[in-house]
Amino acid sequence: MIEVSESATAVKEKAETKGPVSGEKGQDVIQCVCGTYIRSPSDYQLIFLKKDQMEIDVVCPNPDCYLHELGFIKFKMSQGKPNLVDARFYSPFCTWNASRLGRDKMQSMLREHLIWLVEEGVDWKGVVDSLEKYERERAEAEKARQKASETKAQEVKSSGS
Repeated sequence: MIEVSESATAVKEKAETKGPVSGEKGQDVIQCVCGTYIRSPSDYQLIFLKKDQMEIDVVCPNPDCYLHELGFIKFKMSQGKPNLVDARFYSPFCTWNASRLGRDKMQSMLREHLIWLVEEGVDWKGVVDSLEKYERERAEAEKARQKASETKAQEVKSSGS
């Protein structure tokens, strides 16, 4: 399993290669278990559904992929800014590429993909805006539930009088 739990800059300094990965005939290219080649980190799809968990899913670009989710980027909010907590690819995806490329090459390439995704792939402003909207909607829904509960309690109280 490849993970980034330090700052993206610190991990980038430790990485062996720089820039997006490309290759000929798939030999030096990351591949999903479904067979889809991922020639560049920009090929992944990033989906921000787990707002409560502050987690962005890294998804295979093939909509028919049976594995679908290849990894995640987890963060926390601190003083209104997102801070990286963890980023990793899941074992089946890593194992598949290790068997194709060798462990060292796979680790280097996937680490570069994670770094690119964290630093350039994620629209952090959009993530923050989405979280703010989500929190507002949650607060409004909670107020509506409380008001409905109070109204119900008043109706029960007045009908009992």
